[in-house]
Amino acid sequence: MSEAKDRNEESREAAAAPPPPAIPDASPGWALAERGAWHLLEKNAHDVVVLDLRGHSDVCDFFLLASGESDVQVRAAARHLHDELLAAGHKPKSLEGTQEGRWVLVD
Repeated sequence: MSEAKDRNEESREAAAAPPPPAIPDASPGWALAERGAWHLLEKNAHDVVVLDLRGHSDVCDFFLLASGESDVQVRAAARHLHDELLAAGHKPKSLEGTQEGRWVLVD
């Protein structure tokens, strides 16, 4: 009997929760994440993924991940992304990890 109650409560909670936003959408955050992904692809980054963290993180709405074949490629992709964002009027707060090139964080 309690299993049926639990299932009914879960289904009511699921019905009350708003649906997740559809991707792509018209939000400025999505447009910036998509632009970033395209700039990374211009430098042949691979495994490019945009994670939608809206409602899951207080730090950011989207998280962009990409991989490169070498340290040089990772550094070049990060610098290209940074430069293109600056040219579009978006000033990244920080750029870390470019010395080693094994990982880079553009915030």
